[in-house]
Amino acid sequence: MGITSQLMKKFFSTTLLLLIAVSFAKAQDSAHSVRVAPGPEYQAGFFHRIVFGGNWRDLWTTPIDVPVLDLSTFAGGLTPTKKGGGLQTKSIRFAAGNGKEYKFRSMDKDPSKALDPTLRNSVIDDIAKDLISTVNPVGALVTSPILDAAGVLNSHYSLFVLPKDDRLGEFKQEFGGVLGMLEENPGIGEDSSGFAGADKIKNTLKLYAKLDEDNANYVDAVAYLKARMLDIYFGDWDRHYDQWLWAGYKEGKKMRWEPIPRDRDQAFCLFHGIVPYIFAVNVPQVESADDKYPAIVDLTWSGRYLDRKFLSSVEKPIWDSLKTFLLSKLTDSLIEYSARQIPPEMFE
Repeated sequence: MGITSQLMKKFFSTTLLLLIAVSFAKAQDSAHSVRVAPGPEYQAGFFHRIVFGGNWRDLWTTPIDVPVLDLSTFAGGLTPTKKGGGLQTKSIRFAAGNGKEYKFRSMDKDPSKALDPTLRNSVIDDIAKDLISTVNPVGALVTSPILDAAGVLNSHYSLFVLPKDDRLGEFKQEFGGVLGMLEENPGIGEDSSGFAGADKIKNTLKLYAKLDEDNANYVDAVAYLKARMLDIYFGDWDRHYDQWLWAGYKEGKKMRWEPIPRDRDQAFCLFHGIVPYIFAVNVPQVESADDKYPAIVDLTWSGRYLDRKFLSSVEKPIWDSLKTFLLSKLTDSLIEYSARQIPPEMFE
C-alpha cells in the first residue's frame, strides 16, 4: 500500500509539473505571437463575390502568425499617450524610451462614422463595411522597400497585435488584442526634428504658411515628383494634402522641404464585382490596381492641388530622367523582396 501511495504521489506530481510546463510554454508562445485572421467577416460565397467582388477577401480571411507587441522592450519601452484616428481607422500613439513617437493604426476599419447618421446600422452601412474588402490589408508593407530603393522618405510599417496589457492603461479595453500596423510617427511642430535627419517636420497646411511667409522656404519638386510617380505605380489614388508630411533641411539661409508620404490604405486596392465597379465608376478618383493603369487624371485626382502647386516648374527632361531612374530600381528581385514582406501565409 505504501509503494502504491508513493507511485500515485509521484504520478500526480509529475503530471502537475507537466501541466505547469505546458501552460507556461503556451503562455510564452501567446506572449510572443498569436494566430489571427485580419477580417474573417469578409469571407463570402460565389454569388456574394460576383455582386460585391472577390477583391482582397482571400488575404483578409487568411490566418497569419503575428507577433504581440512587447510594450516593455520595443524602442526602449512604449507608453500610450493619446487616441487618434480618422473616420474609419482608430489609432493610438506611444511615447518611446528612445525619444521617438510611434503610431499604431488598426488594420480593420469602420466606415460607419463617414456615413450620414440616418444610414448607420442599415443595409448601406453593411455594404460600406463589406467594401473594406477592396483594401489590401498588408499593402503598406510592400511599399516601404520600394520607396527606400528610390530614395523617398517614408516611415516603415510593422505588423503587430497589441497585448491585453495593463501598460495600455485606459486604452486596454478598446485596443487590447487589436491587429494593426506600427510606424514611427514623424513629429509636427516648431520643435519637431530628428526624423530622417530633418531639422523640422511640418504638415501640409503649416508648410503652406511657411512658403507664404518666406521665399527662403522651397519644396524639393523633384523629390515630390518621384514620390508621386510611385503613388501611381502603387495604384494609390488617395493622396490628398493630409496624406503628406514635410521634412525641412537647412541649406544656409534656405530651407528645403522634402515630402514624406504616409497612410497607404489605398495602395494596391481592388474594386471587382458589380457593386464596387458601380462605386468606382461614380467616384472617378477611386481606382482599382489592375493590370492596366486607368485614366491618369482619375488616378491623380485626389492629389491635383499639390501636383499643380509643386510640379509646374519641373521640365519634361526631368520627368523622363526620373522615369529612367525608377525603372532601373524596380527590378524583379526588388519587387519579389517587397512582396515577401507580407506574412508568408498571405504570400502563398
